[in-house]
Amino acid sequence: MFHPKPVQKPRVPIWVGNQKLKTPMMEETIAHYADGLNYDSKTPEDFAEKKNHVKEVCERIGRDFDELKWSMYLSTSVIGRDIDDFEMKKQDLLNQPWLFEEITDELKPKVLEVMLREYVSGTIDDAVQKISQYKEEVDVMILGLPMMGNLLENGLDTIKILKDHIVSKL
Repeated sequence: MFHPKPVQKPRVPIWVGNQKLKTPMMEETIAHYADGLNYDSKTPEDFAEKKNHVKEVCERIGRDFDELKWSMYLSTSVIGRDIDDFEMKKQDLLNQPWLFEEITDELKPKVLEVMLREYVSGTIDDAVQKISQYKEEVDVMILGLPMMGNLLENGLDTIKILKDHIVSKL
């Protein structure tokens, strides 16, 4: 027996995770059965397009689209308190051992470049701006910690910056 029991009245909420923009089978499943959708989007436009797809399916089957809750996962990479701190952290990161052995010292700058472009990164103001793009679109925002370099050190630093400087600005 599992204790304590999960919320059972009326039932345990059903959340669906989806990463592809155009997946009609998933959109049908979400519209018919889900209480919420966690969508891993690359851009605010992509997120809005996904919501529109699901809304169209909900309208077609007669479901109230506004019943659905939405969550968003954004990964973080390097966030500095200011531009100098950001630049220093990028350089430090390139000198740290990385968890994934296949990312050699030669590959680190290329991987970091992609992460800086696609993830929440930059100064505190940059991070607030990127996260804020989704503020009106989601019910729950999930921020993933950096998965490179010294995970403990980088993760704790990111948590501290998020807690002390970013969350209050959202």
